[in-house]
Amino acid sequence: MNDATRTMFDEEKRIAITDDYMFGYAMRQPGVCANVIKCLLPGVSIAKVKFADEADMVPDTQKMIHGNIGKHSVRLDVYLDDGKTVFNVEMQTGNKSNLPKRVRYYSGRLDCDQLEKAQDYNKLRPTYVIFICTFDPFGYGQYHYSFENVCDEVNDLKLGDESYKLFFNAAGHKGTISDELKALLDYFLDPEHMPEAEKTDLVKQIDGIVDLANHSAEWRRGYMTYLQAQMDAMNRGREEGIAIGRMKTFYELVMDGTFTISVAAKKAQVTETAFAAGLEEYKKTRPVS
Repeated sequence: MNDATRTMFDEEKRIAITDDYMFGYAMRQPGVCANVIKCLLPGVSIAKVKFADEADMVPDTQKMIHGNIGKHSVRLDVYLDDGKTVFNVEMQTGNKSNLPKRVRYYSGRLDCDQLEKAQDYNKLRPTYVIFICTFDPFGYGQYHYSFENVCDEVNDLKLGDESYKLFFNAAGHKGTISDELKALLDYFLDPEHMPEAEKTDLVKQIDGIVDLANHSAEWRRGYMTYLQAQMDAMNRGREEGIAIGRMKTFYELVMDGTFTISVAAKKAQVTETAFAAGLEEYKKTRPVS
């Protein structure tokens, strides 16, 4: 671990359930993931938890769903497939004002991950993309906001595509929810100061897992490794962005006649064939001025 990561991670700091890594860890403990989903969606029946590794009996967390080459990938906090329904559960502590588009993208990627080549679209199972927010994502004070596709012109006509997007607001105060869900949201809102008397069995179970993890030297080493990987990925992305920007500059210089392909390829340190191929692709995607 480098010095920058050590600066970012206070080894004495307690890691709360709202941290992505801790949330994923707690949710993959036996029984927790299914119980949390049942608390969030009391009307939804989970047939059986499909574990990523039957030996370890854990649901898939921090699952990476890749798009096509060069396209955006999705790293999911919790991905649960019970054989009948696919659930994606995310913890969100900061409002970046992009949740509607994020939930659209996540839902689409879940669908793409389900179907094999030539499978009928009716094989798509119901999907739930769930964001647990420590802030109000829409500003109406509701405990939760539920969305599905409906018709603008015909009242009560639903598309029936079985794609559901739900946002739970831990800071909410409107709507009717169960006492168990209220306690769970209260815990997510302020996990370090929730009175013991107000904790339900589920909250106590989760908080116990968080406590054990914080006192585990092995877990904290894993957490530091995760932070280092995150920082390395950010640095790689920054370097790749610089390289892409540099190549675009060379493409533009060839297109305006400043450089020949031969000269530009030499300066970019690539073969003329590779440069020419990249230039043709760039021309297809370049905005028309």
